[in-house]
Amino acid sequence: MKVLHLISNYKFTGPVDPALLIAQSLNEKEDFEVLAGLGKPPSGEEDRFARAVARARSIPLADALDPKKHRRFLTDWIEARRLKKVLKEFAPAVVHTHLGNDLRLALKASPPCLVHSFYASGAEEIPESILRVALKRADGLVVHTRRLREELSRTGLPVLHVPPPLDL
Repeated sequence: MKVLHLISNYKFTGPVDPALLIAQSLNEKEDFEVLAGLGKPPSGEEDRFARAVARARSIPLADALDPKKHRRFLTDWIEARRLKKVLKEFAPAVVHTHLGNDLRLALKASPPCLVHSFYASGAEEIPESILRVALKRADGLVVHTRRLREELSRTGLPVLHVPPPLDL
């Protein structure tokens, strides 16, 4: 199964590490082929953050993609077009998004199946706009706490509880 992980941040913070650990874990399984679309650092800045960690973990990168962490009207549409091209070339069965802008970008590119991860412990910690979009448009959710699984299971969407993937 082909999976594209979309992670719209170039810094190695917040959910980036768990997202990369999920991608790495799937990439190490024989039945999976993984590609990660990560943000790139600003021009002239050394690429020593999330992309460097992904390379160190042997996660293939979609070099054509540069998703930004925050919503940007014009560049988001440009990025969505790049994402459509990657979707056509890589042909993933699933696009797995991890941050708010990942989700928005993926929806603009119309992936075949969209899964979104929430890294909060409860629904009250999730921005309302992201929660509403995910519940309305995602095909499934991944959560890391039982409490959030219970809260979101009432929505009718498939909710998978995965204990926090931490490399201790």
